[in-house]
Amino acid sequence: MTAITIITTTIFTNITIFITIILADLRRVLLRLQHLYEVDQDPVLSQPVTVNLQSVLRGLGSVVSVEERSLTGTWNESMQAYVTNVYNTVVEELILEKKRRFIAVEQEYFRLWWDGVASDEQKGQVRQLVAEGRLEFVLGGQVMHDEAVTHFDDQILQLTEGHGFLYETFGIRPQFSWQVDPFGASATTPTLFALAGFNAHVISRINYNLKEAMQDNQQLQFVWRGSRSLSAQQEIFTHVLDQFGYCS
Repeated sequence: MTAITIITTTIFTNITIFITIILADLRRVLLRLQHLYEVDQDPVLSQPVTVNLQSVLRGLGSVVSVEERSLTGTWNESMQAYVTNVYNTVVEELILEKKRRFIAVEQEYFRLWWDGVASDEQKGQVRQLVAEGRLEFVLGGQVMHDEAVTHFDDQILQLTEGHGFLYETFGIRPQFSWQVDPFGASATTPTLFALAGFNAHVISRINYNLKEAMQDNQQLQFVWRGSRSLSAQQEIFTHVLDQFGYCS
């Protein structure tokens, strides 16, 4: 198994950089730069940022070339290029340090790693981490679906498939629903997740001004019911992530 080290640091107020040092090939590193503000969210902090890679990588040698990558290609190509190292190193680091925790959301990539990459030793370690609650599956669907482009039948189907895999493999079901990437949500959202048996729901992408006002008034947590005509069984406790997101 290729061992790698992850370095996470904030280089500007609005930019976080994730540096993956590939120990098997010290001449190469994988960088992921994340802008913490969306376009037009803030008049100053939303502006484009130029990063001097040589400055960021000071002490690691000279930057000879830069190869830009994106999530293109087939599922298997993306899994081999990105996800394999994530799960390999997550399992390794969780075993090394008992204070660490990790949540996994989408089952499609995890299942590809589990079925085609993970060794018997890694599978045993994952089962141990799941039993200890240090590796936790949230949402648990095949993907993190977007209400804007899917019918609720498809949402139920993909949740059922993902939950079925988790129950058959680990004997568990996710306790919390997690939708931090889709832009917006429908009134069906709280009903679907409440009736699916989730205890609470986490979202992120809402109107910037609304999020700022909710944060100022300490209203980022609320009980969400899609319509006043619905019953209490169709509402769910919801938390909105603040502007800094969920990475820690």
